[in-house]
Amino acid sequence: MAVPPQGHPLWRRFWNFLASRRVAVILLLLVLLLALAGLAVPQRPVEPDAAGLKVWQEGMRERYGPAWGVYEALGLTEIFHTSLFWALAAALFLNTLACTVDRLGRLLREMKRPPALRLPETAYALLGGGDAPPHPCSLGEARRYLRRWGYRLWEEPGRPYYFYGETPRLAPLGTLLSHLGLLLLVPALLLQPLAWRERLILDAEASPSALSHRPVCAVSALTLQAEEAGGFLRSISGELFVREGETAVRGWTGPEGPLSACGVNFYLRSYGLALQVEAADRSGRPLDVVPAEEGRTVFSPPPGKALPGHSETSAQPFVPAVFRFPAGSTERSFGIPSLALHVTVAPSATALAGFREGLLHVYIEQAGLNRPLFDGRIAANTTLELPTGRLSFRPSSFLEVEAVYDPTFPFLLSAGCFLVVGSSLALLFPRRCFWARLDEDGALRVRFSREEDTSGGAT
Repeated sequence: MAVPPQGHPLWRRFWNFLASRRVAVILLLLVLLLALAGLAVPQRPVEPDAAGLKVWQEGMRERYGPAWGVYEALGLTEIFHTSLFWALAAALFLNTLACTVDRLGRLLREMKRPPALRLPETAYALLGGGDAPPHPCSLGEARRYLRRWGYRLWEEPGRPYYFYGETPRLAPLGTLLSHLGLLLLVPALLLQPLAWRERLILDAEASPSALSHRPVCAVSALTLQAEEAGGFLRSISGELFVREGETAVRGWTGPEGPLSACGVNFYLRSYGLALQVEAADRSGRPLDVVPAEEGRTVFSPPPGKALPGHSETSAQPFVPAVFRFPAGSTERSFGIPSLALHVTVAPSATALAGFREGLLHVYIEQAGLNRPLFDGRIAANTTLELPTGRLSFRPSSFLEVEAVYDPTFPFLLSAGCFLVVGSSLALLFPRRCFWARLDEDGALRVRFSREEDTSGGAT
């Protein structure tokens, strides 16, 4: 093997470069800059279908305008999936591992080695000035003076007397824990692409919905529960029933925490009223209920199009219309084209939260009439008898649940704990030492040490 001019083998030079603190700082800064860019620019979500991704991209183009095209061209919309980010993360892992291995022996020796009681004679300096003990000082005066600094004190009897003092050996342990925390960030980065989130809208007591990322896991909403205090709803929780094969879990999700089942955490993101609406004519034949478009009143089917009504001979089962009132909404409108009716429903605050005892303000218009066909408050569970038919309301509740699978969480939590504890030990308990010698003439000589000087010089 060729030996470089510096006299170190090539592999040793490479190892010193790999374990360099300067390289670690540079890599940390580069990763941090990329992470900050990823936080400043919205990142491409992991959508289960192309339609959801297309909607997201269109929304970003409307928000950022021409700048969004520049972001996409530079790859800033998916920084955490680029080869550059992964290469820097891999380099940082190798550098952290090399730094840990390179310093592990020294750190362990600093934690375990016995105190060094003597230094070469020339290392000691005569203590003077300030609150120094009088010269010559006695053995008791020297002990009391040295203990004032808060060090643990060891003493070697004899003529002359030698003393050694040091702070607790927690700084090396803090360094080891900090390195371990950095190493745990690497598996978190490697597992990050496996994480996913999925939102489900579940009507209470309805059929279960399967997760698209985990089809064997079926989730259904059972009920919504809340406590009322001072006219306000507090501590709202939703009860879920989760089944995976033969395993079933029933529990609550809400402010107290998520429900864990199927290896997934279920968080309650929103809730509200799910109002089931059924319309029928005077003979009881079910009629279509059509949601009203924004700012448009539905009275009759569009010209030239037949109404897809439910005839008595229809093979299609009748499915009631369900209108959900998400957070922030106060009313919903729908039409019954067969009866030329336009209906607006505005639930009370209690009904909006999904509770059946709430009231509904119902406003019904009919084509050709100059006044409302009906305008008033009714109970949420009511059937209105109209001149041309009847309209039934059946209240229920819905839960918007977010299913989160994140295999990185245990590693991130452990890494954070190790980094916090290790940094605290290294900062709050720095390694400081001193050596002292009390000569036969009573002169007290002391040598203070920096942290990096404490590992050698003892005789």
